[in-house]
Amino acid sequence: MTARFCRVAVDSPVWALDRPFDYEIPARFIGRVAVGSVVRVPLHGRRVRAFVTELVDAPEVATTKPLSALVSEQPLYTSDEIAVARTIARRYLATVGQVLHHGVPGRYSAPKDSDPPVRGAPVASDRPPWLEEERGPWEEPRHEALLVAPSPAAEEEAVSYAATRVRGGVLVVAPHPARVEEMARALGGVALHGDSRPGQRAAAWAAAREGAARVVCVSRAGILAPVPDLALVWVCGAHERTLKEERTPRLHALRAARMRADQAGAAFVASSPAPPLELWADPGVRHLQVARSAYRTVRPEVVGLRSDPVTPRLLDTVRSAIASGRDALVVITRRGSALRVRCRDCGWYPRCPDCRVGLVVMSDRLRCRGCGRDQRIPDRCASCQGERLDAAGWGSDRLADSLGSHDLGAPVLKVDADTALPKKRPRPAVVVGTFAAVGAVRSADLGAVVAADLDQLLGRPDFRAAERTLGALEGLAGLVGPGGRMLVQTREAEHHAVQAFTRRSYRHFAERELPLREQAAYPPYGVVVAADVEAAHVDALAAAASSGGGLLVGSIPRPGGRMSSLVRAPELDPLIEPLREFVASHATARVDVDPVDVL
Repeated sequence: MTARFCRVAVDSPVWALDRPFDYEIPARFIGRVAVGSVVRVPLHGRRVRAFVTELVDAPEVATTKPLSALVSEQPLYTSDEIAVARTIARRYLATVGQVLHHGVPGRYSAPKDSDPPVRGAPVASDRPPWLEEERGPWEEPRHEALLVAPSPAAEEEAVSYAATRVRGGVLVVAPHPARVEEMARALGGVALHGDSRPGQRAAAWAAAREGAARVVCVSRAGILAPVPDLALVWVCGAHERTLKEERTPRLHALRAARMRADQAGAAFVASSPAPPLELWADPGVRHLQVARSAYRTVRPEVVGLRSDPVTPRLLDTVRSAIASGRDALVVITRRGSALRVRCRDCGWYPRCPDCRVGLVVMSDRLRCRGCGRDQRIPDRCASCQGERLDAAGWGSDRLADSLGSHDLGAPVLKVDADTALPKKRPRPAVVVGTFAAVGAVRSADLGAVVAADLDQLLGRPDFRAAERTLGALEGLAGLVGPGGRMLVQTREAEHHAVQAFTRRSYRHFAERELPLREQAAYPPYGVVVAADVEAAHVDALAAAASSGGGLLVGSIPRPGGRMSSLVRAPELDPLIEPLREFVASHATARVDVDPVDVL
């Protein structure tokens, strides 16, 4: 019997509408409306977009209105994908409609004649030499594995092999559109991301839904892409910040991908040179190691740094690249000029004794971003008792100006989050930028890569500073061309993140970083939720956190009468409902679960 009614999730961020609504299916739409269809429904005098989540024989209300329109003939989602959307919405404090809307990369449109259906099949690949087992973990349903792969080449090789071994569909999640396209070409799959044309996205979506493309490569927005008979979910670059959505729903694609695999009963694999410690410490996740000597050819040079980052060694490294006719990349953490206290003699900087993170200068005081500890700026170094404490610092602007004053044999170009590298530019050149701008030169053939002052990254007031430093170093190493040089300048050459990088051993890093996390009750031994709320709502947020077994810490004033805070708790699940109620009743609040940055 054909259903005459349907239940929908309204495509709206309004919390009052985050509940099921029942509608009658008009006679002209009977047999055409399915679970996952996009429709328009009358609601409060307007016609709004909605997603069909169920077909029902009888509504749960006395009277129903008919659907206004059928937007898509073909359903976008299946029941399993809608179930994942509900799970994502609960964890990330969003409405189900928001998650379903976010699931389509870009604006949905129907395929056009100029956008023919996409076809794809996995490219045959031999078993990687580093994989001893005949059957990899990806061939076992519901198995989870972590591949510590030092380069995109290692990840690509592993995914290619796994895709040919599994019997079913493969969903590959990559951290940015360029990588999505690279993986789709390598695997013979289709690419779904927000940078492609609407018609291209629609054609790729249709190919995935119909099973014409067995391998579907997506960005963070494509977690819910249709993949029939899903057998494997693989996340590449699991350490990348771009896997985290900056706007509502603020999902983290790594966590959401595990949800997708769990719902489908598929295997889950994450690969990264420096994966999140939460994955490494999970007893249910199997570890796979790649011999790094087979992939990383550059041997990094780590040198001590005493004062200014523009050292003779840095200048020599840059000039060697220019002399070979290739670009040199010099990176530093901050833009402009910086902004923390450090001893010029021994490199010591003040840290919070409780949170184990660096203290930042705010209003001529030192402040801990983790717990709110406030103290005066010291007169002397606590390590060497020296009096040369430098509260100034170096950012990309100052570094570019300083390099420009030397005869390097090439122009100095600056890139950052707001300044792109010109398409038409002189070559070779010295490119100066922040770690966040490294993607601008991802495809360049670099003769030299320099981390000018690694301590800025190591000393960030963030519990993930060491983890992020290791990931940044691995990313930089992957940019160095054959015969190129890599220079790392730091006052903390013995830091376990630096040692793990030079030793090519993630295990070395994990064994030293996890006890520090445990001591401070940071993930994976606790939960951190970031919040940005109006100052008048801080008490309400504190009450919500307390009711879920959490504690509000580190509230810091922000422009516009807002406060930035952290919620710390032993577990997330008891916090979810109190935080959802808080967000629902405070429309201007921004609460971020699984934050990648707690600054």
